[in-house]
Amino acid sequence: TIVVVFIITFQKTEVTYEAIDALHRNESCGAHFREEYQTADGEAARDDEHYMYVSCWKYTGDNEKPILIREPLNYEAIKVQTRNYKS
Repeated sequence: TIVVVFIITFQKTEVTYEAIDALHRNESCGAHFREEYQTADGEAARDDEHYMYVSCWKYTGDNEKPILIREPLNYEAIKVQTRNYKS
């Protein structure tokens, strides 16, 4: 089961790319929560080793697959850690 949350005022193309990005990531992170990627406590199970980047999907035309553009996230001032919303 996949849960994708988006604002209804998005244009169709933007909503489609939000869903494509959520399906591409084999993890739960931020607004991309997927039931199959959660901890035993129901928290988001991130995969920072494979998905620590900002993604942008380039439109390539109608009926064409978009191209994934990645920008790595490199944190120097903070320690990356999983958030816990239960404590």
